Amino acid sequence: EGFHTCHPSARCVNIDGGFRCECDAQPCELSCSWRGQIVSDGARWAEDGGCRVCSCAAGVASCRRAACVCDITDNSTALPVSVDASLSLAPSSCCPHCDARYHCRHQEMHHVTFRSGERWLYQCQICECLLGEVDCWEPECEEAAGGCCMGTGAD
Repeated sequence: EGFHTCHPSARCVNIDGGFRCECDAQPCELSCSWRGQIVSDGARWAEDGGCRVCSCAAGVASCRRAACVCDITDNSTALPVSVDASLSLAPSSCCPHCDARYHCRHQEMHHVTFRSGERWLYQCQICECLLGEVDCWEPECEEAAGGCCMGTGAD
């Protein structure tokens, strides 16, 4: 992205696909220049509301998309192991996710989901997922010995 600079005590060297900072003499500072500020070598920080994680390594500042954790609905409520771990995980607002309007969760087994239009049998009722809402009704049949209707056609 444009021009890069190294700390005044280091020399900027162009390489294929980027640059690196080199020291010709000691003392030499391999800090990074980031948005008008000096950042220490080895420092890590978040950008774009935590969606990107950045680091300074040997005078080169770089950013990448923070990792998404799919089994946590909001990473801001997770307890990170360390500051580095919390910088590596993106908040859920940064991560792609399924549109919940078209899925329904099973009444008891919350890890089981149904697409809109799918039907299932739950406590002797036929249930259907309709655009994110679960609708259940009593089937029209005679009860069998087990207490539920037989042959309702539900999955």
